[in-house]
Amino acid sequence: MPFLTRWAVRLALLFWLVAAGWGALMLTHRALGVPVWAWSLHSLHMEWMAVGFALQFVMGVAYWILPRFGAERRRPSLAYLGWLMVLGGLGVHVGGWGPGRWLETVGTCLFLLHAWPRVKPPTPYPLPEQRPDA
Repeated sequence: MPFLTRWAVRLALLFWLVAAGWGALMLTHRALGVPVWAWSLHSLHMEWMAVGFALQFVMGVAYWILPRFGAERRRPSLAYLGWLMVLGGLGVHVGGWGPGRWLETVGTCLFLLHAWPRVKPPTPYPLPEQRPDA
């Protein structure tokens, strides 16, 4: 399993664990007597679930599972740079600075540039009556 896949999936599961725990805390705040300020981090919970978990998980699995059409992956640096930009954008966005969403968007686009040539239509197989040896 490639390095990017291992670490993207590990970090995605870590983000899921923390965000799901925080979401559970927000849901049970009245029963457990958790202060109301717990709800002030609802946007952080959503960001960690959507970008920290879902997007990273998809990127990691796509890097591993999409076909290569050759001996090795073409332009893996785009995939790594895109993944690092998504992580950086997540950190910047969580920190409250403005360009976080732009970093996440550009990082996702770079990853898509890497993955786009790996998505091709299936090769059509000739029907038995169309084959010359039939």
